Amino acid sequence: MSLTVFKPTGNLVPVNGGEPVAPAECYLKDDVDALESQLRSDIEKNFAMFYDEREELARLRKLIGPRVPFDPNTPENRRVTSGSVWRHFKGTTAEVITVCKHSETGEDLVVYRCSGNEGKTNHTDGLYARPLSMFLSEVDHAKYPDAKQKYRLEKIK
Repeated sequence: MSLTVFKPTGNLVPVNGGEPVAPAECYLKDDVDALESQLRSDIEKNFAMFYDEREELARLRKLIGPRVPFDPNTPENRRVTSGSVWRHFKGTTAEVITVCKHSETGEDLVVYRCSGNEGKTNHTDGLYARPLSMFLSEVDHAKYPDAKQKYRLEKIK
């Protein structure tokens, strides 16, 4: 039964109308006790569900194995795809637009947008094409002894 407080007397009245049924304090205490019991029950159910989820995550982690840190040098992470973002060894970033073929030689070319130059390289921010083999080549450490990367460009996402 849904009740509301009848203001002048403090008695409770059924919401659908009718006579006051009892002093407000009696019903309010019963309602608070019922609400507290319901909240405790809900918390226990939610905790059990949370606990089950934690057990499921632990089970999945065992199946998947340990997390492996991102390695930009693995063959999978050296695959050039549209939308991938690469860091040049001089500090700029390159977002790959597409990989295409040179119309005369058939050589694979990477078309990319260079950004973040700020004087770090000998060209400005903009669109460039570079042979795929050069895009994926190792840094010439004889020419650039201070370079920290193994490759000219390493995938960052």
